[in-house]
Amino acid sequence: MNAILEKIREIGSQDPTGNSLLELTISTLNETLYNDAVQYFGSWEEALIALILDQNKSKSSARKPSITRKVEAPVDRIRSPKADDFLLARTKNGHFFRMDAESIPITEGPVRFRTEEGAGPIFRMDHIGVPEGLFLFTNEGRYYGSITAVLPTWNHDEPLRSYHSMFSYMFASEHVFAALPRRVGQMGRYIHVTKGGKGKASEASEIGALLDQSGREAFLLKGEDQPVAILSGPDTRSLFCASAMGQGIHFEQKDIRSMGRKSVGVNLMKLSGDQDEIVNMFFGKGLTQLAVVTERGLGKRIFFDDFRTQGRGGSGMQVLKLESGDRVVSVVPIDAGEDLILFTDNNRIHRVAATHFPLMGRPAKGNLVISLKSGEKVIGLSGAPCSSAT
Repeated sequence: MNAILEKIREIGSQDPTGNSLLELTISTLNETLYNDAVQYFGSWEEALIALILDQNKSKSSARKPSITRKVEAPVDRIRSPKADDFLLARTKNGHFFRMDAESIPITEGPVRFRTEEGAGPIFRMDHIGVPEGLFLFTNEGRYYGSITAVLPTWNHDEPLRSYHSMFSYMFASEHVFAALPRRVGQMGRYIHVTKGGKGKASEASEIGALLDQSGREAFLLKGEDQPVAILSGPDTRSLFCASAMGQGIHFEQKDIRSMGRKSVGVNLMKLSGDQDEIVNMFFGKGLTQLAVVTERGLGKRIFFDDFRTQGRGGSGMQVLKLESGDRVVSVVPIDAGEDLILFTDNNRIHRVAATHFPLMGRPAKGNLVISLKSGEKVIGLSGAPCSSAT
């Protein structure tokens, strides 16, 4: 530790402006020192705090401050009662169906998953319990009501029934991007976010409780923008948005005023250019950790309290230091005792214990968490209940 602090102190002493100790500068000009500091202290910010405390300690023997790294407590894996609930799967070609969670066990490496011809690779699986009714939200900004029991189910043998056959008013170009249990909509507001960083909140009364199969407008979309996530819950919970360029912003939900269904919304996060986009949004308060993975399979977990709340509309804080040409695929909330499921563009799936992802500081690049074939990319990440006690 002393060697790291001495090197930081030496660099700082040669630059009265302090610019040489900015995170972007040091990570570019002295990557080795930066990586050593992040590896030891958890983040560059904590390394600078340690330096300040060390300097104060040398000035006054009466003060004996110390820096403590956050350490993860031993994790007990206990099979969850929810492990047998179905999962809702989505594919890149717009297919949406229920599937048996036991068909996706924890494995040592990625396993190829067979889906119906033309369905495309699976990129997400959501656990939402076993509700009686669902609201299905589509890429066109509309929503449909459905009884859960009649959703298309993939059993590997019979052809997959299209959900378009259930909704006579659904456009051929529409596909389901999210599903929410009807009951959660009675607890507060609906909030959605798009790839372009636009978001809007609507009162639950705007959506109602009727399982209407004719399709109703939930929100408007601007140009070619596409919805990424939709949540429902009390307005006391904070929100977290993450982007493909490795940034994340944590803000209070009250920063978004309620609007009617037929509105585009406001800016939730500032993006880093044309190649950047929102990859996920979820509720913040009450979380312990989040997990992140990139196209090249670099992943890690982060303590959620590393992200202070900010005002909406900013660029946020760094979630992960990206390698050149890489991008974040997804960021998901997770508990250390749960499972994570990775998806690749070759339709290979790898379910692992959450602790398979190392716990690191925000600026760290992460470790390789999946073995990829030549040219293969990770396209999705989902959390799931603990499926095995081992």
